[in-house]
Amino acid sequence: MMKAKFLLAFTCLTFLFNCGGKPSNTTFHFKFIGNNCSLNGQSKYEVDVPCNKENVEFAINPSAGYQLKHYFNYDKGVVLENNVLTIPKMDRDYTILLNGIKEDVAAILHVHQPAAYTEFAFSYKASDEISVDWGDGTSDNLSSHIYEKEGAFNITIHGNLTDFSCTDKDSLTSVDLYSPALTKLPGVAFFGCSALTYFAMPETITTIANQVFLECKNLSAIYIPRNVNSIEEAAFNHCESLSSIIVSRLNPYFDSRDNCNAIIMSGSNILLYGTKNTIIPNTVVAINMLAFCGTNLETIDIPESVERIGIQAFHQCRYLFKVVMKNKMRKVQGSTAMFSDCPYLRIYVPAVLLSEYLGDENYDLSIAADDIRDILTKVKEGSISIDDALLEIKKDIIAIRRMIQVQQDKRIVNHSTHSSITQHKE
Repeated sequence: MMKAKFLLAFTCLTFLFNCGGKPSNTTFHFKFIGNNCSLNGQSKYEVDVPCNKENVEFAINPSAGYQLKHYFNYDKGVVLENNVLTIPKMDRDYTILLNGIKEDVAAILHVHQPAAYTEFAFSYKASDEISVDWGDGTSDNLSSHIYEKEGAFNITIHGNLTDFSCTDKDSLTSVDLYSPALTKLPGVAFFGCSALTYFAMPETITTIANQVFLECKNLSAIYIPRNVNSIEEAAFNHCESLSSIIVSRLNPYFDSRDNCNAIIMSGSNILLYGTKNTIIPNTVVAINMLAFCGTNLETIDIPESVERIGIQAFHQCRYLFKVVMKNKMRKVQGSTAMFSDCPYLRIYVPAVLLSEYLGDENYDLSIAADDIRDILTKVKEGSISIDDALLEIKKDIIAIRRMIQVQQDKRIVNHSTHSSITQHKE
C-alpha cells in the first residue's frame, strides 16, 4: 500500500515538473496584442493551448500599408518568420506584443552619440531615392548627419535598399533591416561595430559575406533566416558576447539543432560557428576552421561523433580553460594552431589515448588524462611509473590554478566595464 502511494505521488510530481508546475493534461494561455497587425482579424486575441504542444503557430496579418516588425525571443526560441509566429513548445503562459511598421521602412537603427556635434554615417545602394528620419526632429535624403546634442536616437530609413553597411563603428547599438531588395550582407559591413548588441536581417538575405560581424564584441544574439545559403569566412569571429544563435527551422542549408547555440551545416554535419554557450550535438562530425575564434567560451565537451577540428578553431578563446574529448576509441584529428593563444587551457582526454595525443604536434602540453583514477589504476598495473603519475596529477593542479585565474581575470573585467559576464560552474 505504501509503495502504491509513493508511485502515485511520484507520478503526480512528474506531471507537474513536465508541464511547468501544472498537471500535464492542462493548458497554457496565449495572449496576443497587436499594433497595426492582427490575429484572426483581432488586434487582441487569447486562446488556451495544450501543455507541451510543440511548434504552435499563429498567422499574423499586418494592417494595410504596413509590414511586421521583427520579433525574437531567444530564451524560448519564439520567432516571427514569414508572418507566422512559432512557439517551439508551449511550456508556460505567453503574452506576445507585435507591431506593424510602414511598408516603405527599409531599416531602423538605434545610435548613441557620445557627445554634441558628433556625426553618424552609413553607406548604401538603393533602387530609388531614400529619405532618412534622424530621430532628432530632422529628416533629409543624406547618409550622414551631425547631432547637435549627445544621447540616444532612433533612425528610420525609407526606400528600397539593395546594399547597406555602417561606416560609424562606435555609436551604432542596434539594426533592424527590412528592405526586400536586400539579398546579401556585404563583407565587413559591420566590422568593428563595438557597441552593436542587436541585429535583425530580412528573410530575403541569402549571403552573409566575410567578416560582416567581425569584432562586434557586444553582439549577444543572432537569427539566421530561412533563405541564407552561404556564410563566409570570419563572419562571426571575435564576437565575444555572442551567446545565442537560432537558425530558422525552415532553412535547408544550416541548422541549430538541439538548441545548441551554433550554426551547423545540415548536409555535412560540420559546425560552422559557435558561441560562448554552445553545446556541440553528438551528430557533428567536424568543427570548422575559426569556428569559435575569439569567443568567451570557457568550457566545451567534444562529443564522440567529432572526427576532426579545423585550423585555429579555438584561436584566442582566452577564457577557455577546459576541453574534454569524449571519444574513448580514437583520437580526434587536430589541425594547426587549433588551440593557439588559449593561455588557461587544459585538454582532458581518455587515459587509453593519452600517448597518442601527446605524440601529436597539433596538441600541446596542456593534455591530461581525463580521470586521476585511471592514472592510479595504471600505477597499480605497473604500466606507468609513480613519477609519471605524479607529473600528470601536478598538471591537474596547474589546471585548477588556471581555472581560478580565469575567474579572477573575468571578475576584474566585469568590475571595470560594468558588463554582465556569465560564470561557468562545475
